[in-house]
Amino acid sequence: MSTEARGKLRQLADSLFKLAEIERENKDHACIATYMEASRLLRRLGDKKQAARCLFNLGLAYTYLPKYRDLPEAEKWFIKSMELVEEEDVSWKGRCLTQIATTTYERFLDGQKANRPEEELVPVLNRALEQYFDALDVIAEDDSENLAIVYNMIGAIYVHADNMAEALKYYDEAIAIKQSSGDILGAADIGFNVAIALFLDNRLEDGRQYAEAALKGYESLGSQAARQASKTRGLLVRFGFGKQPLQAA
Repeated sequence: MSTEARGKLRQLADSLFKLAEIERENKDHACIATYMEASRLLRRLGDKKQAARCLFNLGLAYTYLPKYRDLPEAEKWFIKSMELVEEEDVSWKGRCLTQIATTTYERFLDGQKANRPEEELVPVLNRALEQYFDALDVIAEDDSENLAIVYNMIGAIYVHADNMAEALKYYDEAIAIKQSSGDILGAADIGFNVAIALFLDNRLEDGRQYAEAALKGYESLGSQAARQASKTRGLLVRFGFGKQPLQAA
C-alpha cells in the first residue's frame, strides 16, 4: 500500500470511528456497523490498539443502548477487544475485564427485574464479584479511574449480598481514590449512593455522615452540582436530618 493510499485509509478509519461515537451518543443502532467497519480498517492498518477501542465501544453499545441491549453479544466484543491487544497493553486488559464483570452484573440486575428466583441470581452475582477481583489483579496502580469503578462495583455487590460492612470497605476505597485524583463530583456521587444504602439498612447515623460528606463535595462545586446538592439535602430531610426548605406563600 502506498503512503498516499495508507493516509486516505487512515483518514477514513478515523472518520468512521468519530461517526460511530456520535451515533452511539445519539442511541443510533447504526453505530454497530460503523464500529465494525472502522475496526476492520484499523486492523488492516495494523493499529490494533485503536481497533480494540472500536470493539470495546461496540460492546458498550450492546450493553447500554436500550433497544439493542444484548449482554452475551456485548461480552463477546469485550473479550475480542481484550484479546486484540492483551499482550501489549495490560492496562487495557484490566478495562476489558472490568466491563466483562459489569456485563455479568447487568445480567444479575436484569434477573432481579424479571423476578428470577434467588438460587438463579446468586451464582450470577458471585461470578460478577469474581470477575471484578480478576480485574483488580491486572489494573495498574495509577489507573485511578478504573480502580474506583471496580471498588465501587464490588461495594454494590456486597450491598446486594446484605454485607454492608464489607461493602463499606470497598466504597471507602473508591471514594478515597476519587478524592485523591481530584474528582470531587465522583467522590460525592459514590458517597450519596452509599448514604442511600445505609439509610435503607436503617443505619441512619452512618447514612447521615456519608450524605453530609457528599453534600459538602457538591456544595464546593457551586452551580456545577447544584441539582445534586439539592437532592442530597432532600435525602437528609427525608430521613430526619436537616430542615425542610420553606415553601413560598
